[in-house]
Amino acid sequence: MPPTLPDLSKSLPRSPRETLAGLVHLPRMLDKARASAAERLGEYIYPCPMDRKVLDFLELDPDAVRKAAVHLDDAEMADWVEAHATPRSPAERADFSARFLAAAPDNPEARAHFDELVAALGPKGAGVKTWVDLLDRDEGR
Repeated sequence: MPPTLPDLSKSLPRSPRETLAGLVHLPRMLDKARASAAERLGEYIYPCPMDRKVLDFLELDPDAVRKAAVHLDDAEMADWVEAHATPRSPAERADFSARFLAAAPDNPEARAHFDELVAALGPKGAGVKTWVDLLDRDEGR
């Protein structure tokens, strides 16, 4: 059964911490891919730099993912990823996911931008150390 295409101008994508096929961020990326196909991304970007990390790890084309995600639910997309992505072991997926969740600004420009975004959160920004922390806090999680 085809998935519901989200309207990200009215709702939020899933947390980057959620997993599918052993990978963090994949459910969120699918939400954005589906919203992109429906032209209802709101202020979100597909594929954003975080999406690109997942796409690059799997060696998948963002347009192919978008096209498949419109017709396949999450379980079917997990199977699609297995069939179309570069094979990755559970250990490789776990390592990628751990590094993804721990990613923080890695250069002075990125650090300055990150610090501005955290400051804009006000008290909600307390304890934000990673990009994933920042997204979840910004979206009220």
